[in-house]
Amino acid sequence: MTNKFKHTSKPANVPQSIRLDLNSCPDVACHSCESGYFKQVFKMKEVSPLQSPSGKKEYVGRIVFVCNSCDVEMKVDPDAGPIRLIG
Repeated sequence: MTNKFKHTSKPANVPQSIRLDLNSCPDVACHSCESGYFKQVFKMKEVSPLQSPSGKKEYVGRIVFVCNSCDVEMKVDPDAGPIRLIG
């Protein structure tokens, strides 16, 4: 017996693509100077020898965004999803 009905829905764990009109999204402004331009920089962390896998002091960098005008780090809502770069 064959199934006459075609299964067309995607599994729940597969992200669906959406069309996003960025012109309809509000711009993000610096909380300090209201500039709308940001740059990526690395924020460096020092990992102690007690915490590092090698047993030696290590450095780890993570990307953060700072205001292009006043160099204040961008505050990110902890409940928001990841920052996505498109271009």
